[in-house]
Amino acid sequence: MLHLDDANGNLTGDGIKAYTYDLENRLMQAVVPKSGGDMRTVTLQYDPLSRLWRSAIDVPAVRRPTTCMIVPSAP
Repeated sequence: MLHLDDANGNLTGDGIKAYTYDLENRLMQAVVPKSGGDMRTVTLQYDPLSRLWRSAIDVPAVRRPTTCMIVPSAP
């Protein structure tokens, strides 16, 4: 299986899936196959403390992306 890395050692793809990272090596986007042949794009956003804040899934056959906001619980 093909295994592609960037200069920081992050997996960027395997010939089927593709991954993108920011300057802090956080996963920002993943493009992965969905059953049926379509590709699914998952976009991740982080808060200033590098905690996952939001993830959005966009499937080309769907007109509106699905968004999930993550709210940290209070201590």
